Amino acid sequence: MVILLKKILGVVGSYRKQGNTELFVKLAMMEAEKHDLKVEMIRLTDFNFKPCRGCMACVFKAAKCRINDDFYEFLNHIEHADGVLFGSPTYILGPQAQFKQILDRFLLIPQHIDNLQHKPACTVTVSGLKGWHPLSPVLNLVVLSLGMNLLDSIHIYGPGPGQALLNEESYQKAIDVGKNLALAIKGEDYDSFEIKKAPNSCPVCDGELFTPIRRDKLQCALCHTRASIVESNNQQLGFTLKFEAESLKHHRWTEEAMVHHIEEWVKATEHMYLGKLEEINKLKAQLKSFDRWIPRSTRKKSFS
Repeated sequence: MVILLKKILGVVGSYRKQGNTELFVKLAMMEAEKHDLKVEMIRLTDFNFKPCRGCMACVFKAAKCRINDDFYEFLNHIEHADGVLFGSPTYILGPQAQFKQILDRFLLIPQHIDNLQHKPACTVTVSGLKGWHPLSPVLNLVVLSLGMNLLDSIHIYGPGPGQALLNEESYQKAIDVGKNLALAIKGEDYDSFEIKKAPNSCPVCDGELFTPIRRDKLQCALCHTRASIVESNNQQLGFTLKFEAESLKHHRWTEEAMVHHIEEWVKATEHMYLGKLEEINKLKAQLKSFDRWIPRSTRKKSFS
């Protein structure tokens, strides 16, 4: 009798082989493999992703994306995994650009949501210096936009390739991520796992960027969870954020919210646009003759 093992997929989003991102994804994968899972890894940099063209055919016509690239191949890997670990270096404040290109194809996801939804996923991001990763939770938005459950998100530091391995705390974090993700894939109740979050980070996306909506209330800039500011005994922070239970159930990335956004807003823009098309075309005509483009051949020579 053939026993089919559940599969965990590691996605390495770094061009540097044997760099900190790859090494920490491998650490977690090695730990997960101890729990009788099939482990596979892919390099995101082996895939060719092209920018979204904004043609809206995937929404208005429910059509397959017209862009000829590797997006569907990548999506197929995610669909056939039971859980995923995404890893990315943090260059200038946020994750590697290919993850943003995946996020930009978000409108395609509803066609595949049944094969993605509720799968557990974790993320690991790496930066060389503290304070240079405030947008690293954008990687978590890739997980949330795919309809997956963000189990854990860790950030580690290491300026040189492999240097992060010297940090015992970071090393252990990777082991814990691999273990918890493996247990979640095998059907354990991962809501009961004790996962240490940064003080005052968003419980949904682990972000630390908030916008004020009232004097004593903030809203997560990435997923719209709301929190009240309350006094704290923590001398370093001076305050604590208390997140509203209802907003945690109805944040931007819930299935209900995503369906509403596409059905009630995005699809509605087609009729809104067509109703104003004559007026829009008149305004566009006034700008059509404004031609100050640099010819491509000239542009090439100037950088030779």
